[in-house]
Amino acid sequence: MPQQRPRQGQSGRSPQQPQETYPLPQDTRALAQSHAGQCLNYGLRIERLLPCNAQTWELTKQAKERQGVRAFNQGDLQRIVSAHKARWEAMLNDYRQRGYETRAFTMRAASRVIVGLGAESVLETSIRLHRIYGFPIIPGSALKDLARSYALWQVAEQLGVPVLSSEDVAAREKSGRRTPIQILEAYLDEPDEKRRSHWLENLKKDEAMPESAKLRSLDFATVEEKTKSFRSAFGTIGGAGQVIFFDAVPANPATLRLDLDVMNPHYSSYYQGGNTPPADYLNPVPVFFLAIAPDSEFMFAVASKNATLAQQAQAWLQAGLREMGIGAKTTAGYGLWR
Repeated sequence: MPQQRPRQGQSGRSPQQPQETYPLPQDTRALAQSHAGQCLNYGLRIERLLPCNAQTWELTKQAKERQGVRAFNQGDLQRIVSAHKARWEAMLNDYRQRGYETRAFTMRAASRVIVGLGAESVLETSIRLHRIYGFPIIPGSALKDLARSYALWQVAEQLGVPVLSSEDVAAREKSGRRTPIQILEAYLDEPDEKRRSHWLENLKKDEAMPESAKLRSLDFATVEEKTKSFRSAFGTIGGAGQVIFFDAVPANPATLRLDLDVMNPHYSSYYQGGNTPPADYLNPVPVFFLAIAPDSEFMFAVASKNATLAQQAQAWLQAGLREMGIGAKTTAGYGLWR
């Protein structure tokens, strides 16, 4: 049987793969090429050890699609995570010895969790990883903000402060007026008692406040007492709060995983102010990002020299994690815990 001839345009050889390199100084590049495969710090991999085309200096398809995440999920995290967990627990014990009431608890991710998506990165999207060890963490500042948001909505519900429709919110923004929730937040953030009284009167007089709102029947001293724990826990614009929110860290290396996810915006040109109208025939542009996988276990903790405040802060944080979620895309169901 005669040998099949190559088709037109084919040389009979497999196309040569473009050579890969790292955009690093020559001596550092040599070390990276020798040891990158042994690197356990996934943060170092996606920030400094991303392969690119040696001719064009563009990131490779594998780098853009975070294919190195397999190395993280298959890596030996037992020793690193266990050692860091022991150090984290020792830190809490040190706070207890200094007179703090510490409240620690463990929760599992009920959905994918995205923290640090918009952080600066050589890739289009990012994720918050421990700077030294490379595993995902949730910053204490983000957890404090979540607990504060949940507590704010709880206070608003107790006082009968309404939530406006998106149309009413837009109208107030256009006229430079605050919504009732924003007035309540200004009251809670104000360190001066006389100014707090002013904000409270403005809130009571707001036309959106229903006649049946409990706030209308309360005097200033009663409202102050009901909102005292909020200001004590989170502080005001004039002073710090009395509760410390620690970074949340992995609790169990056996359950810790990162998932690769993707967004597919169809109308990039339109969103960026281009002249192309949005239409279904336009091609999507895949944007890959990483998320903490469901069922990953994390440890959370708060501390305060006031035991009641520590207990209240824990309740706010746990409820916020269950009901509101943490991180990006929470309205799409991401960021929830159980």
